[in-house]
Amino acid sequence: MYVPSLNVRLSYRLSDGIHIDMVELDAIFSAISLISVHHISNPLIITDSLHAVTAFSRSSIFENSLVHICRDIVANIDTSITLLWVPSHIGLIDHNFVDELAKSALDFPSINRVVAFDLTGICVLLKDHYINLWNSSVPKLSAGRAYHTLFPNGRSSSENLKPRKKDTTITRLRFNNCRLNKYMHKIGLRTSSLCDTCNVSEDVAHFLFQCRKHASLTSLLQDAASAAKHSLSLALVLSQEPFLSIIYNYISVNNIAI
Repeated sequence: MYVPSLNVRLSYRLSDGIHIDMVELDAIFSAISLISVHHISNPLIITDSLHAVTAFSRSSIFENSLVHICRDIVANIDTSITLLWVPSHIGLIDHNFVDELAKSALDFPSINRVVAFDLTGICVLLKDHYINLWNSSVPKLSAGRAYHTLFPNGRSSSENLKPRKKDTTITRLRFNNCRLNKYMHKIGLRTSSLCDTCNVSEDVAHFLFQCRKHASLTSLLQDAASAAKHSLSLALVLSQEPFLSIIYNYISVNNIAI
């Protein structure tokens, strides 16, 4: 935190693992507290955190507790506070100076202020913990390695595969657990693992890239990869659009059991 008019410079180290949004809110809390204690007139708080500014513009009981505390402080002082968002790295000298102050606190030998984790921070910690647990357990697993190769950090929470049948179809292909001959033979439902057309093992890679019967699908995927300047691979076509839709639409139109 930096107050140019008073030449006040403040940097401190927060608890480890705190989400960046919580860090920005804590900085605003420190600024509001300073304004309240020293009766600073016409205060302007500048931040590059759009999330923090948006949080103060909402009114919800589910908002971060620090937002409610800041509102209570502001309600009990005699001056109006202006909260201004500016984009980061635009050459604003005072703003850049604050960034350097914040970075310098990372080298402090001990934590200066203990901050309780909010729900977002707890979710981030839990996700990181289970991703690390998953990654460390993969070498010991006999199944799931193909899926882990596609998503070493877990499936994106923003992925939205709809309709439900699309999600099911793509997930089966990702897990290599589908109705292609290799997998049907593995569980004893087919006498052979070979492709009926090509007479080679019918796995997911063969179905998508090599099968003569599904050459039109391969062509569609190749054209999409070329347009995006990517090399065709399982990791590509089973992890992002438009490839997921190309595969699902082809399977649906041709009534292929997956």
